[in-house]
Amino acid sequence: MTSYLFPSSSKQTFIVLVFLCFFPASVLGIVLKCWIFIYILLMLIGYLFSSKTNIKPLIVRPSSYALVTGASTGIGRSICHELAQKKFNLIIVARTMSKLKELADEIHLKYHNINVIIITRDLSVEDGADQLIEDIEYYYQQWPDMCIDILINNAGMGYINKFLSLSSYNIYKQMFYLHIQTPTKLIYYYLPKMIENNRGRIINVSSEISYMSSPRAIIYSSTKAYLTLFTTALNYEIQQEIIIKKTFIFY
Repeated sequence: MTSYLFPSSSKQTFIVLVFLCFFPASVLGIVLKCWIFIYILLMLIGYLFSSKTNIKPLIVRPSSYALVTGASTGIGRSICHELAQKKFNLIIVARTMSKLKELADEIHLKYHNINVIIITRDLSVEDGADQLIEDIEYYYQQWPDMCIDILINNAGMGYINKFLSLSSYNIYKQMFYLHIQTPTKLIYYYLPKMIENNRGRIINVSSEISYMSSPRAIIYSSTKAYLTLFTTALNYEIQQEIIIKKTFIFY
């Protein structure tokens, strides 16, 4: 059984907790038993709400594209190579044209017959997501059969310091736009197309810190917490051949 609330790696912890149920009742024992009951209940709720345990593999078509934000470096760059290896055409988005061109050249050299669309956009500004959607619409007009089957919201930024240490609010505003507004708008725009085609994948790159109260990283952890909860809830709502997942980086 796969739970969408708890990872499969928690099974060992679950077994230990069940074992603890046999200890003599005490204040600690009662607390543990209550915690175990809630844990099991949440696992069952996750199982009942999820109808996606047997989703069919996403078959790559000549018109299949993957849209990857924050594609020029790090995780985003590696994701692009993995997708190209699986024969997905790519729409790669970042702020620096030179890095995107370098990535596109690498992909063209290593993989054959992969179309790479380069778009330079700053998604940490208020209208960044809207501009990106307009950019992609231009390519839709060029290739009407183009279909975004995968959306990966990977672009992110962080700032570690005390909340009031900044003399300007701009960095916090950029994190709001980048971690909340941009992925929400892109999903709102492209998810209906995936539902219409009854196929698609969405991955939002969040952070383990989204589960924590994080002094000195308040805005980063809070905006990532939005992305984590939004992803989980939306995945429960969508009852079609579409997987909406979050993945975590340890920051």
